[in-house]
Amino acid sequence: MTGIVFVIDQDVHLAKLVSSVLVPAGIDVSGYCSGHAALTAMETLSPDLLIVGERNTESDGVGWVAKLREVQHRIPVAFVASRWRDPEFYRTLKDDLSVALIAHRPLKPSVLKAQLSDLLAIDWRNEAEPEEIPITFASDANGLNSSPAYAKWRRMFIASIPQRMERLGSLLTALSLTNDRVKIIAEATIIAHNLKGTALSWGFTELGDAAARMENVLQQDTGSGAFSSSIVEDAAMLFHLLNEETRVLSADPDISDIMDEIPELAADKAHVLLVGTESLPCDELSQRAGIGVEVIQTTYEKAIEAAEKVALDAALIEVPELGQTEQCFNLARRLRDLPGYENLPMAFIVPAEAGAQMEGAARAHAGGSIVVGRPVDGPTVDMVIGRLLSLAEGGRFRVLVVDDDADMSSLVCRCLGQFGIIARSLSDPLQVMNVLNEFNPDLLLLDVMMPGMSGFEVCKKLRSGDRWRDLPIIFLTAQTDLPSRITAYEAGADDYLPKPVINVELLTRVKARLEKSRELKERSERDLLTGLLMRRPFSEQVNGMISEATRHGLEFTIALLDVDYFKQVNDSYGHDAGDLVLATVGKLLRRRFRVEDVRGRWGGEEFILAFRHENLEVMKRALTRVMDELRSIEFPCGDKSFRVSFSAGLSAFPRDEQTLQGLVQVADRRLYLAKTGGRSLILTEG
Repeated sequence: MTGIVFVIDQDVHLAKLVSSVLVPAGIDVSGYCSGHAALTAMETLSPDLLIVGERNTESDGVGWVAKLREVQHRIPVAFVASRWRDPEFYRTLKDDLSVALIAHRPLKPSVLKAQLSDLLAIDWRNEAEPEEIPITFASDANGLNSSPAYAKWRRMFIASIPQRMERLGSLLTALSLTNDRVKIIAEATIIAHNLKGTALSWGFTELGDAAARMENVLQQDTGSGAFSSSIVEDAAMLFHLLNEETRVLSADPDISDIMDEIPELAADKAHVLLVGTESLPCDELSQRAGIGVEVIQTTYEKAIEAAEKVALDAALIEVPELGQTEQCFNLARRLRDLPGYENLPMAFIVPAEAGAQMEGAARAHAGGSIVVGRPVDGPTVDMVIGRLLSLAEGGRFRVLVVDDDADMSSLVCRCLGQFGIIARSLSDPLQVMNVLNEFNPDLLLLDVMMPGMSGFEVCKKLRSGDRWRDLPIIFLTAQTDLPSRITAYEAGADDYLPKPVINVELLTRVKARLEKSRELKERSERDLLTGLLMRRPFSEQVNGMISEATRHGLEFTIALLDVDYFKQVNDSYGHDAGDLVLATVGKLLRRRFRVEDVRGRWGGEEFILAFRHENLEVMKRALTRVMDELRSIEFPCGDKSFRVSFSAGLSAFPRDEQTLQGLVQVADRRLYLAKTGGRSLILTEG
């Protein structure tokens, strides 16, 4: 396509950013620091869109748009704000100045691309190199996906309405026959509320508006016994309107005439690599894992190639025979060495007689969290994959959608799934804590109005504990009045997204919140040089490990290690060489051991590790493997090179001590003995 876009802002970088996004799609972008110059250019050119920043050389952006509207009412305008403002600011832009889109700095190219696609009706499918957020579908005026598969899914929503209407009709009939109305009103209101939100999100405005009026009528009952006959009559009339709207939708050929061969629009699945010759019973994997699972089976020879083609969430590696375990471990280490896979959870499938004989140190060093013996049945596969997915950290974003309306939560999950986000839905808010601990999401999308426990109550509960205190929470609700918004933020919400859900807006807000949250977490918890946890977050995780081990009578091991002769490295080769050594050790520790093990930088050239459910001797052998790897690395420095090693002291919970401070003191004492005993030693006694 072709088109013209003007960018009016005194910051020239805004025009450059817009050009990088739109020029590849055939859009001509012109930047103006002067608002007067832009108005003059419009006398000879007719731009399809104006992107206006907060200031140009003559005036502020809002004033310039107001001046524009005096002479030009129809041209679309996108406004780029430098910060978030009060609601009145947005009302002025939207209602008084007819601004079509409001974006906020800092802008990301991928997000800006998503925001501008609808305004310019750009089809990005033919782009050679799609951006981080690929727009793979054209959108209608409501911002809803208009692809054939999406239309089929809309039809499935229409097919679900009669059942809702039947239940609502039964409730309204019971309402006119009884004085015990509290439960009836509550259930009927929830049905109307959910129907309103989902219908409007699909673009069925008339149906959504009728459901909204039904909800408002039902909410007139205060429970005080003053429920009037006029309310019953109003509800009956609105029920009739809802039935009419349902009938019209069902008869619409544009909706009902969907070909059976059109593929179902599905949410993104978790990808699990299965290496080996054995086929696993994978028919109902999603029941335990909570999300769709796609198993990608391959051979040892093609495993690396397969891993590089798709974003993996877990791996299962088959050990054909007991004597071939080292081949299995080598492949596991190669997988963990691939970019982005240092936290890949892994399980090993071994011959039945080999489970007890598999060398624990080699398995822990290679990153195997689970060992399961053949033959493997369906429930076992389900359990193993569910466990691996719950261990996953980093990698693709995960979002939990909590909404009692299954159609709405499925819509949201599929919207997010199209862009690589693993989304899981939950209809019962009372199960939130269990699912959070199992699924370990990066963000929670939460409805307000749900039976059993409101979204506000769920949010307050999560904010009152340590485990989920910092989890980003976005309310997704049709309750958009000011008191509801205030209550949401008072409960601890990070953002508030009103229904109806518009795909691009939902994606943009969720992605921005996810990226910001992960960036802040990385900055606050991880050492920049080594990528390992800093002392405070490491201590918090190990204290949680101590609580778990105390409750269940478990053991674990602490290792404190120190790079040998590190001062000599700095003195002989310079501090850059010393930093390279520390960064290399950090990378090696991140890529070895299991996902559930905790790794940290204790200070200077000291590192600390905590190994779940493993004893001293096993972890001593595993650390010895890491030491051998480190010794084999040659560090170049000009025309010279050098090698390094480390010394370590280990302590065990509960054998040596029962507190983190005590465990570190014991490990430090043994580390000192290793240093004075000749270095390159790992001690578990002394």
